[in-house]
Amino acid sequence: MRLGQHEIRQLFLGTESETREYERREARRYSYSVTQLVAPFDGTTTPKKSAFQEVRCHDVSTKGIAFFQHEPPDFEHVVIGLGMSPKITYLVARVIHTTPCDDPSDGFRIGCQFVGRVGIIPD
Repeated sequence: MRLGQHEIRQLFLGTESETREYERREARRYSYSVTQLVAPFDGTTTPKKSAFQEVRCHDVSTKGIAFFQHEPPDFEHVVIGLGMSPKITYLVARVIHTTPCDDPSDGFRIGCQFVGRVGIIPD
């Protein structure tokens, strides 16, 4: 499944002040087994392109996304690149939960809530 412009616009309807429980129940999740780009975000400095790593996604909704990572995150926010080059949309997301996967080779499922958008990613 590829996100269209309509779905991408809907990503910004929620606010960061919504509670986790409300967020989880509010938006329908769709299976999203694709590879996308993720980089840790400190909240001030936009990550460079070289900071992004490919991750395998689990699901996506208008409010957030979940992806797999071998180690638990040591960051609170990420920038996620959704789409395919040259039309990649970069979104900021807050890590909401980290869950060990049943299959250890999958590592951890990282659940994130979208909180904003980033413009141009520096080289």
